[in-house]
Amino acid sequence: MILYAEDTKEIAESVIPYLEAEWFSIDRYDHGEKALQAILNKRYDCYILDIMLPWVDGQELCQHIRAKTSSPIIMTTARWTIDDKSDAYSYWADDYLVKPFALQELVLRMNAIIKRTNVWDTVVFWNLTVYIDENRITKSWKEIVLPLKEWLIFIELIEARGMVVNRSQLIDTLWWSDALFDNNDNKLDVYISNLRKKIWKQFIETIKWVWYRMHQES
Repeated sequence: MILYAEDTKEIAESVIPYLEAEWFSIDRYDHGEKALQAILNKRYDCYILDIMLPWVDGQELCQHIRAKTSSPIIMTTARWTIDDKSDAYSYWADDYLVKPFALQELVLRMNAIIKRTNVWDTVVFWNLTVYIDENRITKSWKEIVLPLKEWLIFIELIEARGMVVNRSQLIDTLWWSDALFDNNDNKLDVYISNLRKKIWKQFIETIKWVWYRMHQES
């Protein structure tokens, strides 16, 4: 889930459909006071903040976010000088995008920064405990053994934290060094099926046969 604070209607109406087409869920606020209430009451996976917002500006919002979470923050603004960027980073922003920006660049930066900051040692959800550093999973205290490629798929899905993962992305992760392997699609289906059997039948959602997503609710 993404919090997007932008008071310019035309910009928001361009950005939001593009992000939604990339399977991001967006909460958009057109001034800082509304965004602040959302920040105080809900945790988001990423924050996109315009600096020049009415009532409460993006830099102040950044401070409130950092007091609560380490989730990534991307500042967007027409200000482009080094001093402007320095100010944004001094408020603990993770990235800075100057308007006008390419929508594809925004998505690339979001994906990179979410993945980079989404590092865990141990993850607990449903009745599973995932020990990242040990490549180990327990389900209701019983250990589940996953071969390497199933483990890589599993980690890609939980690191996405409910966002979709493209089928081609999984194939690249599993067989990036195997230039001679020409049957990736069928093999991937087998690994997905095995994971569903070992973890939970509905663990992996299939979306239009192109994307996969870790199911959010048991």
